[in-house]
Amino acid sequence: MAEKEATVYIIDVGKSMGRKHGGREQSDLDWALTYIWDKVTGIMALDRKTTLQAVVTLKTDETANDLSKEESFHHITVLQELSQVLLPDLKRLQELVRPSMTSQGDAISALVVAIDMIEKKCKKLKYKRKIVLVTSGRGELDTHQVEAIASKLKEDNIELVVLGVDFDDPNFGYKEEVKDKEKARNEAILKSLAEDSEGTFGTLAEAIEELKLPRLKSTKPVASFKGRLTLGDPNDERSLSIDVERYPKTMVRKPPSASSYVIKGQGSTQSSTTMLADPDGDRGVDGSSLSGIKTTRLYTVEDPEAPNGKREVEFEDLAKGYEYGRTAVPISESDWSVLKLETKAGLEIIALSSFIRALQEVDSYAIARLVVKDNKEPLLVLLAPSIDPDFECLIDVQLPFAEDVRTYRFAPLDKVFTVSGKELKEHRNLPSKELQKAMDDYVDSMDLMEVHDEDGI
Repeated sequence: MAEKEATVYIIDVGKSMGRKHGGREQSDLDWALTYIWDKVTGIMALDRKTTLQAVVTLKTDETANDLSKEESFHHITVLQELSQVLLPDLKRLQELVRPSMTSQGDAISALVVAIDMIEKKCKKLKYKRKIVLVTSGRGELDTHQVEAIASKLKEDNIELVVLGVDFDDPNFGYKEEVKDKEKARNEAILKSLAEDSEGTFGTLAEAIEELKLPRLKSTKPVASFKGRLTLGDPNDERSLSIDVERYPKTMVRKPPSASSYVIKGQGSTQSSTTMLADPDGDRGVDGSSLSGIKTTRLYTVEDPEAPNGKREVEFEDLAKGYEYGRTAVPISESDWSVLKLETKAGLEIIALSSFIRALQEVDSYAIARLVVKDNKEPLLVLLAPSIDPDFECLIDVQLPFAEDVRTYRFAPLDKVFTVSGKELKEHRNLPSKELQKAMDDYVDSMDLMEVHDEDGI
């Protein structure tokens, strides 16, 4: 099951956002919206009702939010409540997000509005909660609630992402050359807030640059198999069994499927019957004229006595069959039960030879721990693959433990030293010249290269 998500985007639309900075051909707001609309449409493409999005604009000429009774929450407008954003919502938002004529509005207060929206919508339910604040960092900030907001974000497990237009980011390698003191101060405050709430702080340039990277879909791993890995007969208690779980490492990400719609008040006469799906409450592409559809199938057989020569049958009355030339060979359910192979869930190693061949192919050996009987000392053995035309096996060779290896130093056999280190030339353990010559002659006499037969060859 897909994870529920709730994301609130806070967009700074103040008067300064309508200007161009940093040598860009776009205004700061249009540049920021490149990131916002990409993220919004990316979530829309998932087509899940559990992925909720909201859009809040900051420094607006008007005020529209649930906390607007207090003056600190003025010039903050909620354009989209937390819900599934559809195409009509996106078109409406793109028309509404425009630069304002004011610089009034507090980004810290906008965060409080976003937290309040998430709290009311998600309550105590399990949601992945996120707030994305995109701002130029200009204007005054109300800092007396910063610590409380950071604690609230951590308490509610809300991820805060602060992206600033031309914010300094040493990690990305960006630094605004000419920066006024007010913006520098606001950057420091927002960075501290993001760090205290264990969120993310960065410059908008890096976020837009990352849009060029391929987007991977992270999914919750679901085990495709949970059972036992067995070596040997699964019904034999002597076989080896290990509890295992099988998960997919990578999966093919298919493009989102298109949805079918029909104009309200009209039907469709195709091979399948088309019916309106709740025309009174269903939301279509444009919110009014189109509606989702449901499809039903009818199964018919030729019958001369039926109207139009075809008779409707139920799906349960159908039988599977295969074509054999021009003849259809039906197979009943009872025949299927006989032909079907009965299996039992499990993961079994069906042959040890595959392990033997694998060792030989990679020119490797296996090391195993062997206990021949209960309470016997364990042995360390090396398993070497051996493959003959009619026989495959593992040959084990006992290996020594580290404690089995002893290093001793012995005196040389051809030299004798005194305690003081003086070398002796004559000693009972040293051969005399006569003995040495006799041994040399004996060895030389066994040299076959000097042997001659009766003919002198």
